Amino acid sequence: MSSQPQQPIWEQATPNLNISCPHCRTRLNVHPSQAGTVASCPRCTGKFQVPLPTAPTGGASLYGTYSVPSARQAFVSKKLAAGICGILFGGLGDP
Repeated sequence: MSSQPQQPIWEQATPNLNISCPHCRTRLNVHPSQAGTVASCPRCTGKFQVPLPTAPTGGASLYGTYSVPSARQAFVSKKLAAGICGILFGGLGDP
């Protein structure tokens, strides 16, 4: 273990957005605070709206990858399906 305490999430550096200019396809590195604003490409001077960042998919995050163990995933799927069937088919209790 490291002797230094881990930095709180709000103090960690935010990674820049890697986007392409829709006019000339130049790769640009943009700070997340510019998402949703109109930007001008430094190469072609074309104007475009900086896209909003999307959430990572497939278990990726800023802290690495994660996966749900298959046994737990199967258990949760069955319990969820059973609960939905119970609600749909009158498993709400006696009148």
